[in-house]
Amino acid sequence: MEKILVRKDSDSNNQESPILLALDTSGETIISAINLAGKIHSLSAGRAESRQRNIAVLTNELLESLSLTFADVSAVIVALGPGSFTGLRVGLSFAKGLVAASEIDLIGVTRFQQVLWQLNTEGQAVPDSMFIHLKADSYYRCNSAKKEEGAVDVVTIEEIVNSGGSLCFIDCQIPTIDDQQPDSKTFLKVFTVSSSLESLFNSGLEISKNGIATSWTDLEPLYIQRSAAELRAEKSQNAN
Repeated sequence: MEKILVRKDSDSNNQESPILLALDTSGETIISAINLAGKIHSLSAGRAESRQRNIAVLTNELLESLSLTFADVSAVIVALGPGSFTGLRVGLSFAKGLVAASEIDLIGVTRFQQVLWQLNTEGQAVPDSMFIHLKADSYYRCNSAKKEEGAVDVVTIEEIVNSGGSLCFIDCQIPTIDDQQPDSKTFLKVFTVSSSLESLFNSGLEISKNGIATSWTDLEPLYIQRSAAELRAEKSQNAN
């Protein structure tokens, strides 16, 4: 599929400002957003509201509020997580349905890619590892140096504390273990960052521009439920 973000039947004004739709169903809040002439418009609903105001309803409401239809959209950017398994599946299925009968791109973006775009834009050094909270004492970890290889796994707080280098915690607090937090005395740098709609749009554009977008039919949510330690313990238990 051509990696262009302008509809072939657009007029000259629209060619300068493609209309982008972004969908994020990875967290407790589901979001539908439109980037129109460089301005982001969005609607959101809590997970508890999603039966009545699901991602399809939000998207239709948003398009109508801007006097647009899906035919006006030049590309769809969808959040791939990590995050809620059910939410990611629903959001990705809806996104694939939108583009299935059209000639526009569907671009998948992970939250790690979002934050890498933010850090690069702000001129900050890329950390050695990035973390997103999964459950209890488990975190998704992305080895930044191997990001192109999709090096994402699940680790415990103990493994985080025993790791090294610089650490970035995304959309969550820095964890504690035995009343201790990872700090600059032990690590090169420890900091937090919040992902944004702006980074979702722009990281998606960067992926498309660089020609590294996966075919929309092959897009899958980024979801790993258990850590290697949990899997080893289960395997050992089953063996006994």
